[in-house]
Amino acid sequence: MGWEDPIVKETRARCKAYAEPFKHDLDAVFQDIRTLQGQSGRKVVAREPRRPEQKRHVAQGSGAATKRKKEDQNNLDRIILAPGVKQPGIILS
Repeated sequence: MGWEDPIVKETRARCKAYAEPFKHDLDAVFQDIRTLQGQSGRKVVAREPRRPEQKRHVAQGSGAATKRKKEDQNNLDRIILAPGVKQPGIILS
């Protein structure tokens, strides 16, 4: 094994020592941390979880979708095929 960072080594050792009385059961460790948090006397802030943004579905035939189809067709029109080749070669800008 190569070089070890002493801070990482110490952090891992402390984590292991903290988890040993709980037999490394993460649920028990988490519950203990929550208990200590409640006993600390500090204000605990609970926020609603963030919800992922909903992507809007564009109905077929709408203005945005039609415009995008036209742009795609224009892009396809700019593709040059080499003689006898059925795959795109160069895209002109």
